[in-house]
Amino acid sequence: MYTYTNNRTSGFSTIELLIAFAIFFLILPPLMMLMFGGQTATLDTALTNTGVMHVATDVRDAFAELTGDWDATFSPVTSAPYTYTTSVVDVSPCLKEIGSRADWDSEHNRTQYAAASTFIPNIDEAKKFGGGCDAFPPSDWDNPENPSGWHTSPSDLEGTQSGIDVETIDGHTYAFITTTNTSASQKDDLWIINVDDPDNPTLVAQLDTGGPGGNTKGLTDIDVVRTPSGAVYAYVVQNYEVDQLQTVDVSNPALPVLTSTISFEPHGVLVTGTDPEGRVIRYYNGRLYAGLKTTEGPELLVFSVSADPAHPSYVGKIDEAFNHTINDIAFKDGYAYLATGYDSRELMIVDISGNTPTDTGEGYNANETGGDTEDGTAIYINGDTLYLGRARVNNANEKDFYMFDISDPTDPTVIKSKRLGFSNSSTLGTPRVLDIIVQGRIGFFVTTDPTEPFTVFDVITDPDDIVVVNPLCDNSVNLTKLVEIAYKGNLVFGTNGNQASLSILRDNPDVCPL
Repeated sequence: MYTYTNNRTSGFSTIELLIAFAIFFLILPPLMMLMFGGQTATLDTALTNTGVMHVATDVRDAFAELTGDWDATFSPVTSAPYTYTTSVVDVSPCLKEIGSRADWDSEHNRTQYAAASTFIPNIDEAKKFGGGCDAFPPSDWDNPENPSGWHTSPSDLEGTQSGIDVETIDGHTYAFITTTNTSASQKDDLWIINVDDPDNPTLVAQLDTGGPGGNTKGLTDIDVVRTPSGAVYAYVVQNYEVDQLQTVDVSNPALPVLTSTISFEPHGVLVTGTDPEGRVIRYYNGRLYAGLKTTEGPELLVFSVSADPAHPSYVGKIDEAFNHTINDIAFKDGYAYLATGYDSRELMIVDISGNTPTDTGEGYNANETGGDTEDGTAIYINGDTLYLGRARVNNANEKDFYMFDISDPTDPTVIKSKRLGFSNSSTLGTPRVLDIIVQGRIGFFVTTDPTEPFTVFDVITDPDDIVVVNPLCDNSVNLTKLVEIAYKGNLVFGTNGNQASLSILRDNPDVCPL
């Protein structure tokens, strides 16, 4: 999910991150892009040399400052005849791109510039997400295609919302899929697929996590986490009224082992409640955050896995007055941000900096027209920007996608918003945004719209709008039930509610075929 979920974008182990980032350090600085605008033979060499030296020094200094302060910002500087600008773009929660540009007029009043760029990682931030932070930026994704996939068996299995994560273990990459089933018998519900060759994914293992309660309904969510010791665990929640939280040791992907099962009932979730089943699970900084639908009892419970990752221990909950469905969770700087069914706060903010979670009472009410009560359904955070997707809105003045500035963590400010224009027809219930992952300027969206279930948006370049980069090129594989995605290595992995299939999407550098 690396799960960058968000949050939901799985990535490298700490060692793999160090190796990948070391490659950045070794090859990127000497290969920094140096660009010049419109030089002529009479261009003042001294001016050019000074400009080039400055941008190189500026990138180096910005790299050093961001190493000490990940949230550092930079303002343009004018030193006649130059104007120097430093830019920082959040590629992922643990990777930024640094750019520097010098602009000046030559001796013949010809406008000139020099520019350089490189990347900077944040290993500490990657560790907070359990290693789930991709170390490489995406390509343009202007020609996405769907070249391959994989299907479970039997056919009554279904992919579940948030039911995918991707992790690299011992040099091999695996997709982890959770499934539900439509029969009354127990069946395998955790599937581990080797995706080293994206064109030929192969099943490695499958497991029935039914547990002591004999769950026959399957799993609803997964987050795969690498611990400081190097062990890898899949934390899953069950579509069942007891034994909702389970831990599976997947350090050897071919031999997954169920190590613990926890029921929410001792922590106030009533078995006889409306929806006591597990709905969403997220890992952040040594703790697990489990969300439920609106039910009798708490809908957000927190467990620690810092001391014993194989056996989570209860930490706390939001009290019963919470009373709202939690559809998705994202994290930043001691706060959990929730996409919820709360009509007055589709975006809710929970303080997780202390021993137990505390509802701050803050968030965002998307009720812009007096009847705008659709749920918050998907959330992602990259840098100081939070992305919120919602259920389909009817009024043209209402919005179902928002971008917020959360530099003040409890006072989200709308940067821009958009009505995505969902089709009213959906094979997955109420039309809505199901998932969002943002890498740099590229936003990957999953929706229930049957005409565009997977869409790539440019969320940064246009200051006034969110623009479609390109619809899916090859739609020969049925994606109308795509429910969740994970990003890794410039590939998008998706699970479908259609026989729990795995779809692998990539950017095709060639022009889309007619």
